[in-house]
Amino acid sequence: KELATPHITHHQYCGCANRIARTHITPFSHTPEELIEVADAYIWQAQQSDTVMAIDIETPKIKGKREVVCVSFSYKPDESLVLPFTHEGLFAVGRFITPLCESPCRKVGHNFISFDRWWLAKEGITVGGPVDDTLAMHHCLDPASRHSLEFLVSRYIYEPFYKDEAKGHDEHAILKTPEAQKSYYEYCGLDSCVTRELYSI
Repeated sequence: KELATPHITHHQYCGCANRIARTHITPFSHTPEELIEVADAYIWQAQQSDTVMAIDIETPKIKGKREVVCVSFSYKPDESLVLPFTHEGLFAVGRFITPLCESPCRKVGHNFISFDRWWLAKEGITVGGPVDDTLAMHHCLDPASRHSLEFLVSRYIYEPFYKDEAKGHDEHAILKTPEAQKSYYEYCGLDSCVTRELYSI
């Protein structure tokens, strides 16, 4: 509550000093050439067995049917790479998303086993390497508590509440303008960043 309330003077309770500044690398913040360079570096990192990579997907309804719009990847809590889920063009799924998902490094996601991994499999993408799920991990630690990502973020890390930014995953709200799309991609990236942070905790 203290972190989310607008304030100028900081004190020991607000938590601002502990908040992580996050960078989201998206098609809206970088040129195609820059995005390709970062994606190639992410693929190289994903080949290392000691790497832990968080993954998150967004599946809004498009013309009444849910589909994967973007996928985010994060190796560290302060940075994410968010790529469009498209079968055509420069960033076609097979060029970057498939190699990242199928890489041998450890994967982590929230509600990943039954949701994200299922959607990726539906699109013909196998998630390689060991897989951990922060929802299941928290259930083991505290079975009687809630396990949603928004609850874990609120309890364990210093990130103000942001889960209403997706506006209900309504394509008319989130995909109508470039500004709205940019915010939606950053929302996806933030999910993977906080999941990576929670995993370490």
